[in-house]
Amino acid sequence: MNESELNEKLAVWAGFKPIDNCENDGHSVVHEWRTWRWPDGKVSDAIPDFLDSLDDCFKWLVPKLDFMQLQVVSSMPTVFATAEGSNGIYSETARTAAVALCSAIERVIDGGAK
Repeated sequence: MNESELNEKLAVWAGFKPIDNCENDGHSVVHEWRTWRWPDGKVSDAIPDFLDSLDDCFKWLVPKLDFMQLQVVSSMPTVFATAEGSNGIYSETARTAAVALCSAIERVIDGGAK
């Protein structure tokens, strides 16, 4: 799964709803694009970039967790994140806090599968 797909997976889990649109000239689809309905009702052609924004993670993802912890490991340029959902506690390490947290949350979504 690439970063864009993971970002969309996290968005859907957080309550963002994709709205597929297309323009049709009567014979064929001219243009396709996707808009999103945000949990707060806003409609936009973009969703937050969770893998790059810890602020967006805390605003939209963390409230859906039962527990979350971030720990910076001083001896290495990595961050350790733990996320807990109803199906377990999962930990991941990554180069940034946002990526570590998103990876741990993906494991919560998938029930621990890696």
